[in-house]
Amino acid sequence: MLSLLLIRVPVGMAAEIETVYYNAGTGAELGRSFSHVNQFDGRDGNTITSTNVHYENADREWLGNEYSDSNGNNGHFYYKEYASSFTEATGFDLNGDTNEAGTAATYKDPSDGSTDITIDATNFVRVEVGEDTWTYTDISGNSQTDTPSFTHYYDKDWTHLGGVEVQDGETIKWGANWTFVGVEKDVSSLSTVTDTDSIAYKLFGAAKFDTDSWIGWNGETETETVYYVASGANKGEKLGSAITNRNSFDDNGAFTRTNTSYNDADYNYLGNEYSDGTNSGYSYELKYTTSYDEPSNLSLDGDTTNGESGLTTFRYNDQDVTLGANTPLVSASG
Repeated sequence: MLSLLLIRVPVGMAAEIETVYYNAGTGAELGRSFSHVNQFDGRDGNTITSTNVHYENADREWLGNEYSDSNGNNGHFYYKEYASSFTEATGFDLNGDTNEAGTAATYKDPSDGSTDITIDATNFVRVEVGEDTWTYTDISGNSQTDTPSFTHYYDKDWTHLGGVEVQDGETIKWGANWTFVGVEKDVSSLSTVTDTDSIAYKLFGAAKFDTDSWIGWNGETETETVYYVASGANKGEKLGSAITNRNSFDDNGAFTRTNTSYNDADYNYLGNEYSDGTNSGYSYELKYTTSYDEPSNLSLDGDTTNGESGLTTFRYNDQDVTLGANTPLVSASG
């Protein structure tokens, strides 16, 4: 590939650069980019320099853009078409062979999810890719860097085929037609819930967890803890989360009340607990869809034996009910 640079310097402004790209063999134009630089004063009074680049194909159709600034922030977003096999994004399986980040020569028909369609000039795949990197100072005064990214695939008619996003170290997966698949994380370096008396253990078991904190609206520290499957085939899959907030009062003596709310992976409420140094309480629900263990003093399956384990049915309205997603057994404690 060959390129030609055209530099323009408008009066009172930084340089603008137009770059034209050509096929090295034929000389045909492939596309061009336009780069310009801006300078402005930041909140701290320092001058910030930003560079923006816009890309087009030979027909002047938009292909993408990228940016960067003198504070170390940068990012890009681009569009591309594939008319033959290509490498899938990290953490994503487009062709359904269970091999993520492999080579995809086909994709599943989004209308039925099972028919293989060969990627070619007629049935090409569109891809949108984006990534941003930005730095900030956390509540401890430490510099942190976040790099969220996304890759989404579409067929020739712009029907969504699936995609993957990375945010805060989590991989968020989407199926065809924007169907939410789940959230995963590398849990190899995370701690494990070990307090068997905690609400977190009762809800999520010996899960891996990750914690993030920030200063809330009232000046108190708020914390989010996310729980993940610790091992097995679903290792790293998100189980749920907990949000903890604190409020200080002066009611005949200063005290602080701490509240924690628990949710499942889809942010459905599971329970909560509170304490203020003198008083405390909790309530939570467990939903069983595959099997359950009876309390030592109670029989739920209709026989006369208490405390049985691994049961898959329960008795309700004089009928046996088999556990399932639509017929769960819910246990409430508090």
